[in-house]
Amino acid sequence: MAEELDPDYAGFPVQGGQELERELYQALVAGGGEEELTAILAQYNPEADLFDLEDLAFYIVDDVAFLLADAQADALDQAALQLAGSNVVDTGTLVGLLREVWSSELYLAELAEEYKSYPEVTAETFELTLTGPPVIYEIVTDRLFSSQAKSLLFSLVLVFILLMLQLGNVGLGLIALTPIVLTVIVNFGVMALRGISLNVATTMIASIAIGIGIDYTIHFTNRFRLEDSNGADPETVLQETFAKAGKAIISNAAAVALGFLVLIFSSTMTVAYFGGLTALTMLVSALTAITLLPSLLLLKSSKTKVQKGVVIND
Repeated sequence: MAEELDPDYAGFPVQGGQELERELYQALVAGGGEEELTAILAQYNPEADLFDLEDLAFYIVDDVAFLLADAQADALDQAALQLAGSNVVDTGTLVGLLREVWSSELYLAELAEEYKSYPEVTAETFELTLTGPPVIYEIVTDRLFSSQAKSLLFSLVLVFILLMLQLGNVGLGLIALTPIVLTVIVNFGVMALRGISLNVATTMIASIAIGIGIDYTIHFTNRFRLEDSNGADPETVLQETFAKAGKAIISNAAAVALGFLVLIFSSTMTVAYFGGLTALTMLVSALTAITLLPSLLLLKSSKTKVQKGVVIND
């Protein structure tokens, strides 16, 4: 209590000393909340601002609640050790321990009928089930890992089919899919190197990479095919493609990436990771579309022309 009443902690000089501490302690033991503590503080500090007193009361209640929860956890650990160290546990003792730890979460009326008729409960038949937000979060995380792989594979297959239909060629569909796959790999690689966990926010980034990547690849591939159909040499085809599609892809990726980069300044780490990884995905997707994709398209175009008997001059 002395720490909370320290002027450096409270933000203003607190009057009352040990007598104030005693009254606050008695109020907390009696189940008093922020209103009761604010009233006591106001009695000893009538010149203080009411908002400051309310904030101080809130911090005191919050700190005490934290210490109480810590003490309850220690008590539960001791109860578990006692339960594990004995083959037979007295029902009354066990219920008493649990009631002291979590009185608001123990419903004696819901105890199984088989335990009500016995004076003792054996450790072998007594079952404790973990519940609460940590357990739910763990289950959700496990399901994210399994569902992420399935949904990612399904998305890539669907994108490949759409690219193949749109470009009218299986080979072009595979070529256009390559930058998208590489972007997803880079995304998960950065997450692994930085130790970023897979959660509800970061799982969406792979989908964003696929959605953005397909736009860039279709844009660049269609422009390349259009310029290549004019019969120009490879250097001219690439120059015209970069001039008409490359600039648009880079400017779009840079603008969107800068917009998402604002999120890295968020105090919430999940939001910051989401913004940073999404910006990285945008840039990698654009760079692979204008570097790797042209090489693959040029290689396929050269092979196609050779097969048709068209001479390519380097």
